[in-house]
Amino acid sequence: MVPPHRVLLLSYEFTHSPFSGNGVLARSIATALLKCGLAVRCVCSRPTCAGISPDAPIAPPEVTDEQAGALAVWAVTLSPEDGWKRVDRECAWEKFAEGAAGFSADVAAFSPQACIAVDWHGAGAWRALSAAGAALPRPLYINFRVYSSGAPEESAWYTPQEVHALETAAAVLALSARDQASLRALSETAPAPGLLLPPLRGDVHALALSDAPALVMPEAAAVVAAAAGAGRRCFLSCVVRLSPEKDPLLFAKLCAALGAERLGALGITPLLCGAASDASYAQTVRETLLAAVPTAVVVDSFLGPAALGAIFSRTALNVHPCGYDAYGMTLVEAAAFGSPSLVNGGGAVGATSLLGADGALQVSLETLSTTELAETVLAALAEPQRLTAVAAVARERALGYDEEACGRQILEHLGAVGA
Repeated sequence: MVPPHRVLLLSYEFTHSPFSGNGVLARSIATALLKCGLAVRCVCSRPTCAGISPDAPIAPPEVTDEQAGALAVWAVTLSPEDGWKRVDRECAWEKFAEGAAGFSADVAAFSPQACIAVDWHGAGAWRALSAAGAALPRPLYINFRVYSSGAPEESAWYTPQEVHALETAAAVLALSARDQASLRALSETAPAPGLLLPPLRGDVHALALSDAPALVMPEAAAVVAAAAGAGRRCFLSCVVRLSPEKDPLLFAKLCAALGAERLGALGITPLLCGAASDASYAQTVRETLLAAVPTAVVVDSFLGPAALGAIFSRTALNVHPCGYDAYGMTLVEAAAFGSPSLVNGGGAVGATSLLGADGALQVSLETLSTTELAETVLAALAEPQRLTAVAAVARERALGYDEEACGRQILEHLGAVGA
């Protein structure tokens, strides 16, 4: 196996105003490859929506100057009416593919020895570039989320997209055992999916290990934390994108079942944070939470590492409400700052493969009623020593798997593809 030196990464979301785990993970993959000494070119989308910063480049101290110089980003600029903050069928996936084809000359000049396509829209960009005349190796297809199984009501639309992506690929990687099984069921002729655990991103890793981390808590949360007392873990947090598939409404209903009075007696304040991909749904979630617990903190933005670290370092229990999540990086980020998480078990959330049975409170969200879930949370909060032990295991595992370790795994897969 001869590892490649020049890699083309095709990802709808990347460094430009990342709004979801897709952007964070695509960025981590590029960083991992740069740290392994590779030259990387990325074709992605760039928003022009008002109020969104234009870029968040990968630069020192995340990587060295030399490594940063080995990255170039070719961005397809979307118009304001195209929207942003979506990676499902409502995103501008067709314009992304069309725009990607416009970089065929740049790609040809780069002459990539390997390609990575992220999700079905990345595979679509690969096909568009190939049709435009770029001589590309068949891609390593990294599936961040299996849309056909994660959104069953729309599987008839997503299945052909994902089957085409799988059958185009030279090799396939999924983020969880459940996703591996879902992808195998989609195509018998595609390569058997391997497993790739996403790493804790470098900036979060560095903050979590710092003796004096520069943490910046959102203002509303800072007021609550200050009133609770220095260092006290006072939040029951939920940090996910406010979209139906992430099910933050379950968190709002959980807080209603717990009740403002009981939470107040425990010195616990609910905290909901996440960017909205569905404005109407997000409003329902926020209104439900605030109606039940008027003192709850709502942060309506995608948080950077300093803010994430500040919140998780004061979180008593992080609730991950998704019934299914391809990975769930916020679980690992919470763990890095000593926060234990409650999560759906049974392999439904990929991050549990890293954290293990003793590194997270795994329950069955499919079978527990909201009342039963509330009692489970109350029981956990009543056992701080148990939560501390779970958090310690989770933190060790989160910090033990970094971008360089992930990069070496990807490099092995790329080498096998090129063999």
